[in-house]
Amino acid sequence: MRVEVPYGDGTLSATIPESAHVTVLEPKEVPQKDEIGLLKEAVSDPISFKPLSEFLSGCNEFLVVVNDATRQTPTAKALEGLSEILRDKKPEFLVATGSHRAPTEDEIRSILGDFHRDFRDRIGYHDARNSEMVELGITSRGTPVKVNKKILEFDRVVLINSVEPHYFAGYTGGRKSILPGVSSYETIEANHKFALEPTAKTMSLEGNPVHEDMIEAIGFLDSDKLFSINLVLDGQKRIFFVGAGDIEDSFMEAVEYSHEVNSIPVRGPADLVVTATSPPSDIDLYQSQKALDNAKLVARKGGTIIFATKCREGIGKRKFFDLIAEEDNPASVLEKLKSGYELGWHKAAKMAEMAVEFQILAITALPPEDIRSIFMNPFSDLQSAIDHALESLGKASSIVVMPMGGLTVPRVRE
Repeated sequence: MRVEVPYGDGTLSATIPESAHVTVLEPKEVPQKDEIGLLKEAVSDPISFKPLSEFLSGCNEFLVVVNDATRQTPTAKALEGLSEILRDKKPEFLVATGSHRAPTEDEIRSILGDFHRDFRDRIGYHDARNSEMVELGITSRGTPVKVNKKILEFDRVVLINSVEPHYFAGYTGGRKSILPGVSSYETIEANHKFALEPTAKTMSLEGNPVHEDMIEAIGFLDSDKLFSINLVLDGQKRIFFVGAGDIEDSFMEAVEYSHEVNSIPVRGPADLVVTATSPPSDIDLYQSQKALDNAKLVARKGGTIIFATKCREGIGKRKFFDLIAEEDNPASVLEKLKSGYELGWHKAAKMAEMAVEFQILAITALPPEDIRSIFMNPFSDLQSAIDHALESLGKASSIVVMPMGGLTVPRVRE
């Protein structure tokens, strides 16, 4: 059987012996819809909120918060659908980078589409370390909530986000426009340390400490001044559903549709799992890890995972990488994590846990020595990685292939 997965701007392919039992796992196929029509309908009949046109009535200047280039949110298309409402006004745009780097000029053009040309002098980006912040309070879990001052300077704020599975927050979208989107580094670090808790996992919200802390944090803001737009995409990255209106209720509605698309039943566990990422998630190792984390949900303990990601800009945030690379074995990484937490260390914990349980083969553009230092085996192509895995597993192995690993959450049936 011939299998193919994305890799950068191209693909990787390999032939798997007919004796193997192969399952290709992708986001569920759903009916294609009128994307612009969905947007217009959602903002004119929002969830637990007034229509967007009424929300912005009498308000000439307002803030639009959008995702950065590490997310697949089709912001430009969303703005196209809202253009009749927005173009006769003077929106200011804020790119919610969280703790990520600033977007490049090309990335901003791609994010905003035609709105970049029309409002280029009204576009800014959040800087978690250097933007002016306002302190709102402290959550019951001890997170100091500090957000970009821009959020308080405007009487009306429109949040454009996308809802998809997230490996420790449960789902992206909704509250993530604020935390981590436009929060201080200190706030993000305090919230993300809860990712180390076992109940912080993909597609899980109830009892998830990261999510619950986020919800409490946004409670310090006046929700009547926030209009939230949550997009759910299908496997071809087209808009399938739009939840608009109240920041919490519209998010929860979108979660149901995201679950429908991204949670896929599969027989398992599998001896070998091939998981891959495509742009923009393959920007670096830090972002790509989500596809690796989803693979563990269908891999048997002691099995093998092949992890294919270009890592176009290298490693990304280095703290997690350095923490792993400095130790002799993954168990030592987990032991060290008991002594404290710095932002990014949750990523090290997730990767170290997997290195203890699985053999991981990686196909990336990173130097082979970097891959070995984080307890993975580097390979240059998919065929050699699969051949190597099957040498020890056997040619009659069960194999799951996840071409969109970051967006596919296996639901295993024994």
